[in-house]
Amino acid sequence: MLIKPKKVTLNHMPDNYIRDNVDDILIKIHTAIASPEFISNNNEKQAVAVCLERVLTVIKNDDLIDQHYERLIRIWEICLEQPLSSTSKYEVEHPHVTIATDVASCLFQKYHKSEIMEKAVPVAFQFLHENNPSLIRLITVRLCRVTMDMPRLVAPHSQEIIDILKKIKMPVLCRILPHIFNNCPDLISSNVNIIIRQLSKADVVEKVAILQTIGLIAKHKPEAVKSYKDVLLQYLDRNDLSILVLAICETLAQHEPLIFFDNLSDITAACRKDPTLFGYELGIRVAIGLNDEKHAKKMLYDMSQMLRTEEEAKYPLILAEMKKIGDRYPQQIRSRLSTITNVSNKARSRSVRAFISDLDLENYTQNIKNSTAEEPTSDDVMENNEQIQQSRTTPPIKEETKNVTAAKSDEIQNGNMTNGIKENGEIEHGEPSHSMRSSLSNASLNSVIHAKEPKIASNTAPEEANSLDLNSIKIFVSETVQSLPILRAFSRSSYGEPEIILHFKCTKRNPGCMFNGKHFSVKTSQVTEWMKYSFCAMKAGRANWKQNGKSSNEVIKNFEVAVNDPFITAQERREMREELVDNRFYEAFQFNKTNKSWYCFICSNPDKAEELVRDGIIWFAGKLRKKGHNFSHFWHERFFTLTQDSLVNRKENDDTDVKTTYLKDILAIRLADNANEDNPVFIVKTEEKSMILRAEDMIIANRWVLAVNLASIIAQNQALELAPR
Repeated sequence: MLIKPKKVTLNHMPDNYIRDNVDDILIKIHTAIASPEFISNNNEKQAVAVCLERVLTVIKNDDLIDQHYERLIRIWEICLEQPLSSTSKYEVEHPHVTIATDVASCLFQKYHKSEIMEKAVPVAFQFLHENNPSLIRLITVRLCRVTMDMPRLVAPHSQEIIDILKKIKMPVLCRILPHIFNNCPDLISSNVNIIIRQLSKADVVEKVAILQTIGLIAKHKPEAVKSYKDVLLQYLDRNDLSILVLAICETLAQHEPLIFFDNLSDITAACRKDPTLFGYELGIRVAIGLNDEKHAKKMLYDMSQMLRTEEEAKYPLILAEMKKIGDRYPQQIRSRLSTITNVSNKARSRSVRAFISDLDLENYTQNIKNSTAEEPTSDDVMENNEQIQQSRTTPPIKEETKNVTAAKSDEIQNGNMTNGIKENGEIEHGEPSHSMRSSLSNASLNSVIHAKEPKIASNTAPEEANSLDLNSIKIFVSETVQSLPILRAFSRSSYGEPEIILHFKCTKRNPGCMFNGKHFSVKTSQVTEWMKYSFCAMKAGRANWKQNGKSSNEVIKNFEVAVNDPFITAQERREMREELVDNRFYEAFQFNKTNKSWYCFICSNPDKAEELVRDGIIWFAGKLRKKGHNFSHFWHERFFTLTQDSLVNRKENDDTDVKTTYLKDILAIRLADNANEDNPVFIVKTEEKSMILRAEDMIIANRWVLAVNLASIIAQNQALELAPR
C-alpha cells in the first residue's frame, strides 16, 4: 500500500512535506504502479492518482524537473510494460495511460533542455507503437515542440514514423515531418505516397503539416510529387490551405510547367478569392510562358488583360513578371507595348511609373531588330521610338522650386543618399552623383537650420581646420547611426503637403528578409532635420571633395554652405527617434554593432525565419481559443491563419463562417497583462475591435505575437508604398 488511501488526507498533505520528500514519493509511486495488484485495487489507484497529481504540481511550480526527470522517466518505462491499447473511444481509460500522459505533460515542459530530452525522446517513441490514438496524439504534440528546437534528437526516429504511417493512418505524426525533413530528405521524399494518403483523415493543423512536407519534397525531388497534382488541387478552394497548395504548384511549375496549363482556370478562381495569392498565379503563368514561344504569347496576352482589369496596386507585380517573359522572348512583348504605355499614362502611383520606366523596352526593340530577318522601315522605327519615349516619361519637376523637398525629384533613387557610406557602415570617398548635384545646386537651402559650429583655433591652417571639421562630422555620423539609420532614398509625399517619405533598407537581405530588397517607408514632417543628417553623412564620406577641381566646387557651392555646420541637436535627434518609434521602425529593424548596419528583425534573428517564413512571406497557422467579448467566460475554438495581408479565422471544417482582420488595420498586438504559463492569452487590437485569444502555451502565444506584429509592419509599409502620390 502506497499511503493511507483517504482522499481527505492526501488533499491536506502540506506542500512543504511533498517538496521535501519528492524523490521518496516518486519511488513509492513507482513501486505501487509496478505491483500486479495495482490495476484491481481501486483504493490504490485513487491514492496514486491524487498523490501523483500533487507531486507533479509541486515539481512544475518549483521548477524541480531538472532534479527528478530520471525518476519520472522510470515511471514512464513502467507504464510501457502494461497494456495501453484502446479498442474503443468509449472504453474506460487504463490507469497507466493516465499516468503516462500526466508524466509526459510534466517532462516536456523542459523540451528545450537537451540533457533531459536525450533520455525522454527514445522512451516517448516507444509509446507511438501502442494502439492508442489519444496517447499517440498527446505524445506527438509534445515531440513537435522538441523537434522545433532540436530536430537532431527526433531525426534518428524518422524511419519509425514512416513505418507507423505505413501500418495505420495516423496523420498527427506528420506534424513532425516538416521539422526533420532537412535531416533525412531522401527517406521522406521516397515515401511521399504514404504521406499524401494521410490527408483524408487529417484535421486542419495536420493538413498544414502534410502540405508543408510535400512543399519541401517538391523542392528536393519534384518528380516524386507531380503525379499527385490532382490530389493537391482538390484543396485549392480551402482558404486556409490554398496558399500552401499554390506554393507547391509554383515549385513544380519551375520544373515541368505545362502540367498546370489545363488547370489555370481553377488556379485563377482560387486566387481571386484571396488577393494575397495573386503572386502565385503570376509565378505559375510565368513558368508556363518561359517554356516556349507559343505559351509565352498566350501568357503575355493574359497578363496584359490583367493590366486592364486589376487594381493599380498589382501593376508592379504584373509588369515584373511580364518582363521575365519579355527578356527571353522580346519579340512577343513588342505587341504589348501599347498596353504597357497606356498603363504608364494612366497610373497615378509614382512607383508604377518608375517601374515602367525601368523596363528595358529599347533593348527589346533592338533584340527584335537583330533577330528578325526583315529590316523594319524607318517609319516603323520612328513610331516605336516615340512609344518608348512616351512610356519612359515621368512628370517633370521644376528646378526653380524653393523647397528642399520639392527639389528632390524622381531622379534620386536608392543608394544616392548614401553614396559615401558602405554597407558595413564604413566611410568611403567619392564624388557626388550628378542627380544629387543638380538637385542641390538649384534648391534654396534657406530653411536649413544650423547647429552651433565646432570651434577651431584661429591660428589653425585652413587645410588643417577643414580636416578637423571633417573628423568631427565622421565621429558624429558613426555615433548617431547607432540610433538613427541613414536614408537610402526619399520621395515627395502628396503634392501640397509639407512632408516627405523616407526610405530605409535592410542592408543584409538574407533569404526570408522581411522586406526582400524593398524599402521600409516612413512619412515625416521633419524635413529639415533629415536633410541635415543626410547631408552630414554625405560630407563625411567625401574627405577630398574640395580637391575635385574648380567646376566641382562651383556645382556644389550651396551644398558647402548648407552643410558647413550640419550637426542636428539632441532635441532634434530625440524627435526624429520618436517619429521612427511611432512608425514601428525599431520593431522592424535592429542595429548590428559588429557591422554598424541596420538589419531587419528576420535577418538579425535567422533562427526565427525557420519558424515564421514560408516561401518568402511570414505565414503562421494553428488553433486558438477566442473570447466572445471582454467580459465573457466562454472560449470558442477557431482555426487561425496568418497570411500575407490578413489574419483569417474560422470554425474547423466550416468555410462559411470566415472572419478576416486586415493586418494594415492592426494597431497593436501584445500579451495580456495577466498572461502566464497557465493563462497564455494575447490581445489583437484594431480601431473597431479587440480580439482576446488563448494559445496552447506561452511559447506558441509569443510566436503568434511576434508573427502578427512583423506581418502587420510589412502590410502597413506596403500600404504606404502603394499609396498614390
